Amino acid sequence: MLGFLTRLRSLSSVAKFRLYSTPVPSEVHLQIQIQDVLNGRYKILQCLGRGQEATVWLAQDATAPRKNVAIKVLTDHVTSLQNIHAFELRVMERISHLPPTHPGVPHLLSLHDHFTSHGPQNSEHLCIVNDALGPSILDLQSSVEGHRLSSAVVKHVTRQLLRALQALHDCNTVHTDIKMDNILFRIPEDSFDTEHVLKGENAVLIDYGTAMPLESHPDRLIQPEALRSPEVLLGCPWNTKADIWNLGCIVFELLTGQRLFRPRPIVSYSAEQYHLARIFGTLVDNHEIERLASYFSHGLHYTTFFNERHGLRLSIGSDHRESLQRILEIYNVYDAALLELLMAMLRVHPDDRPTAAQLENFSWFDIQ
Repeated sequence: MLGFLTRLRSLSSVAKFRLYSTPVPSEVHLQIQIQDVLNGRYKILQCLGRGQEATVWLAQDATAPRKNVAIKVLTDHVTSLQNIHAFELRVMERISHLPPTHPGVPHLLSLHDHFTSHGPQNSEHLCIVNDALGPSILDLQSSVEGHRLSSAVVKHVTRQLLRALQALHDCNTVHTDIKMDNILFRIPEDSFDTEHVLKGENAVLIDYGTAMPLESHPDRLIQPEALRSPEVLLGCPWNTKADIWNLGCIVFELLTGQRLFRPRPIVSYSAEQYHLARIFGTLVDNHEIERLASYFSHGLHYTTFFNERHGLRLSIGSDHRESLQRILEIYNVYDAALLELLMAMLRVHPDDRPTAAQLENFSWFDIQ
């Protein structure tokens, strides 16, 4: 069975409740049955996933009978938000205009077709036709002991994801939701293992439901909670560098089987305050704090995290701080080139993070 094209979740599991001050209208799904034909062309074979704001279906394309596709069918409400608060189709159209020779194109979803179907009470439902893909890197990680992938596999996949991000960022688009189950492979499930992953350029970064064009002046809350970048936590404007932070956290997790940061509330402090304290305790030298405080002082939530003396309200004591190098040593994955890469991707000031294209030239990728 094919893996999900996308692990469905709320269109904006991290953002919707901040976008509306009034109740969100109830979602109306398009009623679809096995063997139905959509748009006079796509014969429905099975449901791949069902979420609050979309369903995904495996279908046979009548114009290419041997080719199966995945069709993401949005609810009426999410359809109405396109180009206002949601930009999935616009992002995919931008990807389709990239030169086919761009190294990132094979690692992004292709837009095969899109159309609108009508449902109950004349509701409108945007339908997006993409590749039908195989399992996710989360499936691969779950299949190995300790959930720790080899350095060779992580390097191979990370290089492909950096190329995917380079392509997205060249489209002036931020993905905003890079996580394990949004990284799929063009590999059938019955031959899915690390050997096949290493054989080809087959990783694909999927799910553009919360992707944001930069011209939309992004300021909403984005990213999975534990993978959230400092500028997002502080409520500062963010850009493509938020994706770089997000991927850096994923690289660590693939190698160690553990999250680098685990936000949780403690005593009278919120999970977000604890999260930022851990980030500073792991990644920031004392001489950097003044510059960072100055940058973050423009954030909407600055006073939640910093006091009137521009110090953190919650900070990790020196006897409880562990540097990133020490953490990598604890998990027995330390090498100097890996530390150099992760420290670059996880620079707390977003302007200090390299671009996706620059990161591909780091020496870690050249070490066998």
